[in-house]
Amino acid sequence: MIKGRWTRAEILKLKRLYGSNSQKSLSRIFRRTVGSIERQAKHYHLGKNKVFVKRWEGESAYKMPRWTRAELAKLRRLHLHLSNLEVARRMGRSLGSIVTQAHELGLHKSAKRLVGMGRENIKQRWGTKRRR
Repeated sequence: MIKGRWTRAEILKLKRLYGSNSQKSLSRIFRRTVGSIERQAKHYHLGKNKVFVKRWEGESAYKMPRWTRAELAKLRRLHLHLSNLEVARRMGRSLGSIVTQAHELGLHKSAKRLVGMGRENIKQRWGTKRRR
């Protein structure tokens, strides 16, 4: 086992490999103790890849549901005039999924909807103010 300071090259390699390798495997790769690897990972705030962890624990990775043609048509119809959150609720999809798919399709909000979103954001942040 190697003792002493980690070199810059080792740290860069650890950052690249840490997320998708077991501690035991990393110990063999770097010829360092598991404790040493865990200390470096903690120091550099490294984490394991979620898909790797699920596979390692014997679970299958989460499969994202594919978009059907009907769903894409519905997204095109709803996206223009509704908030992304409302579209997600109506379609039974996550907000991230809606945003990502809309971006990939090149969809944009209408000017009227953007003004409405601005007002909603102001109202949510500052509340309603009384006019004098």
